[in-house]
Amino acid sequence: MFSPDKHNKDVQELNETGQVVKSWSYDHVFGPECTNLYIFNMMASGLIDAAIEGYNTVLFMYGQTSSGDCLN
Repeated sequence: MFSPDKHNKDVQELNETGQVVKSWSYDHVFGPECTNLYIFNMMASGLIDAAIEGYNTVLFMYGQTSSGDCLN
């Protein structure tokens, strides 16, 4: 069972008795109405600028990508 905490942006995996087995944090969650262009502008464009300036950058995304409007 997963228990997201919307205020702290933490997720906890609980066992059958309700004890925390694992926990982790996240930065953003985008809904199905968000286009690929919107997500790129919000998350990736600044990282690309930083990489061009010589900074090390990482962008990890999880989930089904490009499942929305492919024209954006």
